[in-house]
Amino acid sequence: SDFDDTKRIKELLFMLKSRLQGRRTRPDLIFFCDDYLAAGGLMALTECGLKAPDDIKIVTLSNAGNCPFYPRDLTRFEVDGRADADKLVRALLQFLEKGVSPGTVMFPVRYVPGQTF
Repeated sequence: SDFDDTKRIKELLFMLKSRLQGRRTRPDLIFFCDDYLAAGGLMALTECGLKAPDDIKIVTLSNAGNCPFYPRDLTRFEVDGRADADKLVRALLQFLEKGVSPGTVMFPVRYVPGQTF
């Protein structure tokens, strides 16, 4: 494809690293909305010599069972993609079979306290 996710993530992480290095001030917290962004962001922060939560707090959105590796347990909001997909398919099938809108479909998010916040 024309859009290379890996290349774009590397570019964004290079920007993060270049903006953090040499600054007098930096954010108190970074929220990563994706497992892969979190993994790359943690590498960029490590390369800058920053540790969570001592230097900067980290929170991420994570798929259940796919949390990025970090020496400390990451503070995260966790979703179960398989269960969410199952729920969505059931709602869609209900609509297709009965012609009735399922209404609001809720997808639970679990807060997992870790050691980075």
